[in-house]
Amino acid sequence: MPRVPRMPSIGRPLLLVGVAAVAIALVGGGLKLVKRGGEAAAEHTETVVNQIGSASDIQAQASLSTALMAAQTASMESGSYLDAGPDQLAAVEPALQYVTGDSTGPKVVSVAATESDWAAAALSDSGACVTITASGGQGTLQSGPCTGSAAMAAS
Repeated sequence: MPRVPRMPSIGRPLLLVGVAAVAIALVGGGLKLVKRGGEAAAEHTETVVNQIGSASDIQAQASLSTALMAAQTASMESGSYLDAGPDQLAAVEPALQYVTGDSTGPKVVSVAATESDWAAAALSDSGACVTITASGGQGTLQSGPCTGSAAMAAS
């Protein structure tokens, strides 16, 4: 029987290329998994920080709600929020300090009033300036002074 010439074997180099491709895929998949885990951890940390900031804002929000109720009480007789300035609010609700300038803490409420509207701001422990208006607006000032006047201008 005649001998058939043998073809050169490419099996071994092909096997090495296949093993290398599988190794690269596994390493790439592992890196993707680590990246996703790191991103998830970063998102969780950001959420926790935001929750801490939100918890710090609660005292300022409570002070503003109390101040708004005091403003509504003070202005009830005349029908004008001009009767809901710092002195009148202190007479209605003395647990808070009322100012027309910058708020310096969650229990220091800066107020501003017109005949038909009233606004207040309080600096929270997180450093956020939390605001409220008699017309129903609540929010956070991102920059500038933490005052009732700024809260009114922003509404």
